This record gives sequence, C-alpha cells and structure tokens, in this order.
Amino acid sequence: MEDLMKKLIEAVIEGIKDTFKIMMSTEVSAEEPVQVKKMEAPKVDDPIFVRKGITGAIGFVGTLSGIFSVYFDEELSKKVASLMLGEDINEINEDVKSAVGEIANIAIGRAKTIMNAYGCRIEISPPTIIHGKSYMITPKVDEDRVLIPFKLPNGKDTFYVEVGIKR
Repeated sequence: MEDLMKKLIEAVIEGIKDTFKIMMSTEVSAEEPVQVKKMEAPKVDDPIFVRKGITGAIGFVGTLSGIFSVYFDEELSKKVASLMLGEDINEINEDVKSAVGEIANIAIGRAKTIMNAYGCRIEISPPTIIHGKSYMITPKVDEDRVLIPFKLPNGKDTFYVEVGIKR
C-alpha cells in the first residue's frame, strides 16, 4: 500500500503539472509533499485545514479508495480561472467554480491513467465544488493524508492538493 500511495502522489503531481501546462500554458512547481497528521482541533486561522476559498473534491474507489481535492483561495481561484478561460475574471462566479472543478477532474483523470499502467484500477466520481469563507474537509474513515503545496511561476501564489487514502 505504501508503494502505491507513493506512486499515486507522483501521479497526482504529474497530473497537476500537465493540467496547468496544457490548459493554461503555465508551469507550476510542486513543493515537498507533507504527511498530514490527524488533528484534534485545527486552528481557526490555519489556511490549509480551515479553508477560505474554493475546493474541487473528487472521490475514487478501486485498488485504492479515498479523496482527492485541489484548493485555491478566492483571489488565486479568479487568477487561475482567468488563465484557463482567457478572460479577466474579477468575481467568484460559476465560471470560477467550474474551472476549479475542471482542474480537479483533469488532474485526477491523468493520475488515474498513470496508475492504470501500474495495474492499480480506480474509478473517480464527478467533482464536488465547495466554496465558502470557513470550511473544513474531514474524513469519516481512518485514512492516510498527504498535502502537496504547488506554486505558480511568480513564486508567491500557492495552492494545495490533498490526497487521502483509506487504510
């Protein structure tokens, strides 16, 4: 399982990079993945676990089961949607939410294709979009969770991908 988890994380990183390169002609860089420890009570101002923005979440089942999510704060979600759609977007609207869902869908779809080559079969759900000023995504089952920060070329804008695998 640990080997498959490592391969899935590598596949997700490749999926995100490919998605940004193909859909937005933008190179993103992945920072070191971090194993997320189960938290008793997250801090209210923790931008990773108590989110203020838009998340595209996709469940997956098969050889591995869990959840994949990509999270952007509101400003970055508008910037990314503008890149993707080729127009200036200055407010959170359905186009922004749709763009976040599409990024999640394309990235995990690419990761699924890579994992199939390893004999790991997974099926994915349609994306769920979550938008709010203060929300958390917490698993109902015991799972291993990995958080991967990504940076846009300016080196300042960071978004996060989280992968949770059911034990």
